[in-house]
Amino acid sequence: MFQSHRASHLFLRFGLAFIFLWLGIEKFMEPHSWIGSATPQWVIHFTELLRMSVTNVFILLGILEVLVATSLAAAFFERWFASAAILFLLLSVIVSGFSDAAAYDLGVIGGLLALVVWPERHYS
Repeated sequence: MFQSHRASHLFLRFGLAFIFLWLGIEKFMEPHSWIGSATPQWVIHFTELLRMSVTNVFILLGILEVLVATSLAAAFFERWFASAAILFLLLSVIVSGFSDAAAYDLGVIGGLLALVVWPERHYS
């Protein structure tokens, strides 16, 4: 069986990059679809206190997700962006409560943690 640390790292990075790119673009294209049942009412009120629209908050989250995807795909500041994504997803789980989406987020966190603790790569 073919085994390679380099290939497994590449597949993990690209798989996670695809998830973040897909969701980030979706937040750009349809920010209103993320508002409502997926967003607790207190979060909506909090954004109003900050004088921001909830739509703009989701567009900013989309930007963050596209940056994470780009970082993972290019292996550029990979650990920093993976760590930022972990914090973002943990906050999402805490804010939204445990649900099907939270279970998905926890699975993605597992993949991101693998990238954060992955040994230094010295491929030739």
